[in-house]
Amino acid sequence: MKAPYPFVNIHTHHPSISFHEIINCDIVENVPNDDKKLYSIGIHPWNASYLSWKKWQSVVENYASHPSVLAIGETGIDILRGTSKTEQQDIFLEHIRIADSCNKPLIIHCVRAFNEIIECKKKSKSKVPWIIHGFSSRQTIADELLAHGCFLSFGAAILYNRPHLEKICKTVPENMFFIENDDSALPISLIYEKIADIRSVSVEYLQLKLYEQWHRIFLDKNM
Repeated sequence: MKAPYPFVNIHTHHPSISFHEIINCDIVENVPNDDKKLYSIGIHPWNASYLSWKKWQSVVENYASHPSVLAIGETGIDILRGTSKTEQQDIFLEHIRIADSCNKPLIIHCVRAFNEIIECKKKSKSKVPWIIHGFSSRQTIADELLAHGCFLSFGAAILYNRPHLEKICKTVPENMFFIENDDSALPISLIYEKIADIRSVSVEYLQLKLYEQWHRIFLDKNM
């Protein structure tokens, strides 16, 4: 019997021994330091300002093309924390530019700014995949994001009895979502088990489909 596929984790702050996870690197706080691991690179919206961008822009751009960096981010807009929405949006647009220039997906942090994120997508005409990490918002927002070609990534929030989120997770097309553990210390396997149960599939089937998608979105075009 063929061994199960790995648990792909597209966004984590807790590196493990897996080679099928993307470690978030906020360039303001740390930089990639192990060529045997995989990363996303950018400035988190909480740390985004014109001053920080001026200081770190060249570093982000230099790392963006590195083969160990699979995605740009996490980047985005957070209405509840950080500098002004205008500054965050301007710096988000710069991350979009970099992602398009190196043909790598965006890992997006969004809090109460989904309209702004969608407007940026329209304005930029970006061609790379956009992944909304840690999605836990409403069905109407999920529908609009999916209509604009954005992927949804589900994290530990799915474990905590949120019927509206379970409904979204159950019905999202299987080629339009990912799984992550973000800043949770919980093993990614627990989130897979919960989502497999919600979608009435086996964990092994979910592993296979997300492994295939991992290659399609993050690896095949970079090899």
